[in-house]
Amino acid sequence: MNNDWVFVLVILPLFYVFLNFARFILIFTHKLSHAITALIFTKGDVEIYIGHQIKVSDNSKRTLKFGRLSLFIKPSIFYLNKGGFCVIKDTNITINQDLLILLSGTVVTLFVTIISYYMAFSNNLHGSIKLLLVIFSILAIISLVYNLHPQIYPHNLNNSGSGSDGYQISAHLKNRKYLKAVDLYNEQEYAKSSVLFMALLNKHPNVTQVYRLLTFSLMMIEDYVKANEIASMYLSKYASEWDADDYSNAGLIKSRLNLYEESLFYYSESLRLNPEHIFTLNNRGYTYNLLERYSDGITDFDHAIKLDPNFAYSYCNRGLSKIKIGNVEGGLNDINHSISLDEYNSYAYLNLGIYNLDKNNCKEALSLFEKAKAMDKSTHNVDIYIIEANKRLNNYISY
Repeated sequence: MNNDWVFVLVILPLFYVFLNFARFILIFTHKLSHAITALIFTKGDVEIYIGHQIKVSDNSKRTLKFGRLSLFIKPSIFYLNKGGFCVIKDTNITINQDLLILLSGTVVTLFVTIISYYMAFSNNLHGSIKLLLVIFSILAIISLVYNLHPQIYPHNLNNSGSGSDGYQISAHLKNRKYLKAVDLYNEQEYAKSSVLFMALLNKHPNVTQVYRLLTFSLMMIEDYVKANEIASMYLSKYASEWDADDYSNAGLIKSRLNLYEESLFYYSESLRLNPEHIFTLNNRGYTYNLLERYSDGITDFDHAIKLDPNFAYSYCNRGLSKIKIGNVEGGLNDINHSISLDEYNSYAYLNLGIYNLDKNNCKEALSLFEKAKAMDKSTHNVDIYIIEANKRLNNYISY
């Protein structure tokens, strides 16, 4: 009878403490392997949360900090049904790096399992220690299977769902082409990303993010005809999901295709959704200039500059608007201020060229247009102005 009570009161609690501690070690080593791999591949902070699983508050107390690594441990006597997770602050990770970060946890857990099992049967250890090592290795195998089983569970700081290592690895393999396209997009390899996004769109025509990223990729390689086609398809299917950026991009596409009146509609829709979208304000103002509605352009440029006093593009474009309505001094001051903010702003030199061309200073205008093109060959209408300046120079020489 006394032995039974010893077993119940001493042995069983100690065994539970061992299981709880073993589970903590397995969680910690698993998440630490993710964190160390992430620290190798990224430049941002990495956080490990142990004992947290659901509805973690933003004010969780940090237990330890080592450089970029922070450790948050929630003490518990129930680690057997608790988990943990690793938060990587730097999102600029390639798909291969992300896959290595995911696999590191599985590899380390497998390594721990093998080592504990090997120690249990390869050393002249006391029987009780061998038993504990066997139990630890069994628990490690259970943890390994649990982590590799594809499943979704809520556990992050924003109370949103994420998946087990198995789920995320499976998602990587299934979505490898999409993730590769995103990598190319982030690396500004827009010609390559547009090819992959186009193939994905043909295969998965209901993924809205593919429309968005494909449209922008095509804009970056100046294929505005194709970008207009994709944007129109996107709008026809998912108009309710369009945001201010979508409408702003559509407006710019229309403008680049010289469909200025149509572009105004999209810019206005963008501003309806976000009245403080400075790029839309600047681009709509620029379109107003192209339509010779200079006062309307000044209104948009004023608003953009009020929102961002260092926005060089709006200064140079407002400068041209002022010059066109007769305020030459104010306009030139705006353009020169734009250059002081950004000396590589090609549109400042384009607008100075237009000013000189209007004054029939064709040689100076041509020099400014060529300077603008050298800075950015995609500067809107710069080739047209170069042709016009050359034409006037030739006519002047002939005369």
